[in-house]
Amino acid sequence: MDKNIFRDIKGITYVPNRDHKEGVGSIYQGILFAFLLSRYLKKKFIYYEPSFYKGHYKNIDEISTRWFIIFKFLNKYKSEECEHIESYNNIIKKNIFDKETIINIEFSDSYNILINLDRQILDKLINDLRVEFWSDLKDLNFFPRKKYILAIHLRDLNNGDVVIDKKSLPWQYFSYDYKLIDNNYDYYCKLYSSCINNILNTNLNDKFDIELHIHTNANAKTLGPLIKKIDKRIDVKLYINAPVDITFLDFLTADLLIAYHSSFSWIATLLRVEPSFLRNKFRHIYFKNTEIISEVLYTQSNLFKNILIFFKKYYYKIIFLIKY
Repeated sequence: MDKNIFRDIKGITYVPNRDHKEGVGSIYQGILFAFLLSRYLKKKFIYYEPSFYKGHYKNIDEISTRWFIIFKFLNKYKSEECEHIESYNNIIKKNIFDKETIINIEFSDSYNILINLDRQILDKLINDLRVEFWSDLKDLNFFPRKKYILAIHLRDLNNGDVVIDKKSLPWQYFSYDYKLIDNNYDYYCKLYSSCINNILNTNLNDKFDIELHIHTNANAKTLGPLIKKIDKRIDVKLYINAPVDITFLDFLTADLLIAYHSSFSWIATLLRVEPSFLRNKFRHIYFKNTEIISEVLYTQSNLFKNILIFFKKYYYKIIFLIKY
């Protein structure tokens, strides 16, 4: 990227479209990556408090207030002035850069600029973001930590979701059967229970008291087959449709987080200092303290059955791509 493109602008911001239907994860990935880009370019960052889509959340005003407390480090970047804001794409098209212009940059644009940087530079920017974020959170009261806390995010269909068919594969809704051998409800139960049990056996021992927090919008009945596969030494706590701010705080402060293919838990991995796990082939980058979950497709079958599974897996994926 040519940094001279941004040489004459005043600063950078991210303001969602007024009719957006995004969740808080999508909104704040835009804000945080605009912030990271401003730091890289050494430009002023302007923060505008976003509004949240009511289709996703109950008690929206209460949640908004608490959510803004979590991200209170951004308050110092609010502007009292009436700024001249221009979209990044419009400025590129016009090739005009005004010294009083604040660029409103979409997440896709700031993301694509940043991930093409040298990885050491990006990691330094992320580390500085974490330091600033946590410096303003040190006095908040979190979950009482008497046990080793493992938090997991399992995203299911939501009333506010606008894509609920097979085109939603990038989000991998927990109870949805995509008719793919490694993307269906039964496989997700095997995959995540295996990950949880492996964490217990690999990272811990009998001296540890581990508590699993399942954060999801799936119902308890849907979670039953998953819970049955989890090691009985683990104390399971369900947080079904818990307030997003409470859930996000748990994601941030858990000893270990298993994130989902969702911007909501992905931005938690961006901000976390402790380790995280995330399934492979997520649409965004993996941060250096995030491990990829081991797949379980071939682990309990003989060689002949694994060969059949392999061909079946890619046959269905080819058909899926052709149709969708």
